Amino acid sequence: MNEKVLFIGLFEENRKRNIIKATKELFLLSGFEVVYERTQNIIGFSNDKITLIVFDLLEEELCNINFNNLCFDIVVHSFIKEYCKDNIVNLFKKSRVCIYNSDEEDLMPFLSNLGSVIAINYGFNNKATLTISSYNVKNLIEVNLCLQRDIVPFCGEKIEPFEFPIFIKSNNEKDVYPVLAAVALNLIIGASVFNQNTYKNINLNIL
Repeated sequence: MNEKVLFIGLFEENRKRNIIKATKELFLLSGFEVVYERTQNIIGFSNDKITLIVFDLLEEELCNINFNNLCFDIVVHSFIKEYCKDNIVNLFKKSRVCIYNSDEEDLMPFLSNLGSVIAINYGFNNKATLTISSYNVKNLIEVNLCLQRDIVPFCGEKIEPFEFPIFIKSNNEKDVYPVLAAVALNLIIGASVFNQNTYKNINLNIL
């Protein structure tokens, strides 16, 4: 894949906006710069190869959105509610890549026919594309993430399965989910911090 500009939609499940926080930290560690920022809703990132326009949308904002006018290259979701399930799945089908929480069992029947869309799932279950092999929650979360299948990113070479540690400055186990989502996005974009020698020292602050 060889692109100049990508539009990315993040769908957050709460006001802490942990996916965009982790996403921003990982992009900055990967060598991107913030070139545009409108509060926390829209952030533009760029490096010498690609520009990313990231829209961050909260659950309570979904009722006011005209989904027919939305189209993203990449859609990342952390939740699916009954009232907007069809709309989100339609967004998946219009995207090129969808990244979703595979621990949301109610979502699975809706993702049986995505056509040519590249689907990357994450979660605690051992069938997910991106999962965890171990974790420990104390004053912070020490977690070993495991990429279980090849990923062909928008920039760079194919990424083969590997395992890598991350430290999350949180003591809430649920905060692993937004980090998994952000890591999956970081990997599919390419030029990732996880392809660099410094990835073993990643500490994410999403409090």
